[in-house]
Amino acid sequence: MAQRRVREMQAALMGKGFRPREGDHRYMHLYVEGKKTSVRTKFSHAAEVYGDNLLAQLRRQLRLNRTQFDELMECPMGEAEYAEALRQQGVI
Repeated sequence: MAQRRVREMQAALMGKGFRPREGDHRYMHLYVEGKKTSVRTKFSHAAEVYGDNLLAQLRRQLRLNRTQFDELMECPMGEAEYAEALRQQGVI
């Protein structure tokens, strides 16, 4: 069973062009070249650690497979590489 800390994931996403927006949950939107994209995700304020089910939902929201998601979180995939992966999928 895989687990990841929410704060670490949020920090990784903020380093990749995501910006937070507070509300009943913490929403994060991806900005590329200063423009807001359709790519977004949300984190619950109550959760400190995500297990397999929530990680799978997060991967779908970020439009990544498991390998790409791990690379994004562990930093081999940078902001430019993530944007390029989304362009290849036709997302942005």
